[in-house]
Amino acid sequence: MSKSGAKRKRGIMRLVAQVALAVFVLDQVTKFWIVHWLGLANLRAIDVFPPYLNLRMAWNYGINFGLLAGDGAATRWILISVALGIVLFVLVWLRRDPPGRLGLIAGGVLIGGALGN
Repeated sequence: MSKSGAKRKRGIMRLVAQVALAVFVLDQVTKFWIVHWLGLANLRAIDVFPPYLNLRMAWNYGINFGLLAGDGAATRWILISVALGIVLFVLVWLRRDPPGRLGLIAGGVLIGGALGN
């Protein structure tokens, strides 16, 4: 690979990493802000713009609709492994066949969201 090709790949990965980091931080900060600063943990419900936007406190320890929630620590590690596998797959895909700028941003959003959960 030429020096310009390597430099371009670093620039591509830098954009993906910056977007992923921004999404991850925004995800964690908004969760903390809503649960602790707005007091959702104590209130259990906040009607922001009823009936269209209502926040309700609930913990989902599994996947969609609470599936696999009662299966213990092993399931947690399996879900973490799946999320990390998805992140690795997206990184390899973006590095091997870089899409346009919008595709790179979308890849960063996907990675940041996967890591945030």
